[in-house]
Amino acid sequence: MKDQVKAFLAFLQYNRNVSPHTLRAYDTDVTQFLEHLAERDGVKPSEVRVESFDTDGVRTFMAALHARGNRRASTSRRLAALRTFARYLVREELLPDDPTALVGAPRKEQTLPAHLGVEETERLLATPDTASVAGRRDHAILELFYASGLRLSELVDLDLDDVNMSSRVARVRGKGGKERLVPFNHAAATALRAMTADSLKMPSSTSNSKLRTSNSRMRSHARSRRPLFLNLRGGRLTTRSVDRIVRKYVRAGDRPRHQPARAAPHVCDPSAPGRRRSARDSGTARPLAAEHDAALHAPRRRPIDGGLQGRPSAGKKIGRESASIRRRSLPVLWVGGALSSPPVPGALGASAESRC
Repeated sequence: MKDQVKAFLAFLQYNRNVSPHTLRAYDTDVTQFLEHLAERDGVKPSEVRVESFDTDGVRTFMAALHARGNRRASTSRRLAALRTFARYLVREELLPDDPTALVGAPRKEQTLPAHLGVEETERLLATPDTASVAGRRDHAILELFYASGLRLSELVDLDLDDVNMSSRVARVRGKGGKERLVPFNHAAATALRAMTADSLKMPSSTSNSKLRTSNSRMRSHARSRRPLFLNLRGGRLTTRSVDRIVRKYVRAGDRPRHQPARAAPHVCDPSAPGRRRSARDSGTARPLAAEHDAALHAPRRRPIDGGLQGRPSAGKKIGRESASIRRRSLPVLWVGGALSSPPVPGALGASAESRC
């Protein structure tokens, strides 16, 4: 079945256009399943035939994962990979039917996400030692995480050319290669300026200076990339390194007892539940384009007999309709990765307004 697995991975890469991380996960899950079938049949993994892919094999594989202590989410992910592989084999007419159709996925665990409150987040952001180069870099990572709510992979993939310090906007490449613009606040911009002053003095690594391409001619014309976050050797920080940095400061920031030990980079997500707006977020407020378009906020009028009626009908409740129109007419602001209504002048105090 090794040849079928290679063809399946090529199908995912070129037809489905999955990311390298997703492709690696499919390869790992299907390879583990082949090793399980080889152990059950008493043969080598390279000698497993397509006919060995049956419902009993899938169920025993799920039971082995449960006995090994895997979480339900990991087991469900492996079952989803096997379902995709089975459907591919059925489509290629290598299997008569789907052997995973009668296998149920384990019920997902209902757990609350770990997050930090306002006081804990303030202590977390003040933990790095900004007197050192590594401390200024770590402080910039935490500030940008808090201000933008980026994914870990998106933050690591940022380049110097992707960040506009004057406008406080970052160009982010998300899932599927889609780009979007993400604003950040004044505190993150200040931390990034202090970090980039150190980064420009460091020698850049040649391994990450250009895009990796298969054609040597295309490689010579590839766009030079300067990573935003560097390690001490001048190369791009990896996702594992950033994850380790954030966990270190979360543990050092007097994390409450009720927070689990697996606190990850999403604990400083600005959209976390229970978060209150602070003076740190005031520089992130940006009016959207819809705020300046009065036509979008005008009440809709119903056509009657080829004309327009400017008043609501007698059967409608005028108070409720006018209240809904006023709610739609409020300008929407982008604040720290979340949408909210405009702040009340003077509500943040003199310290917050001076920080803007």
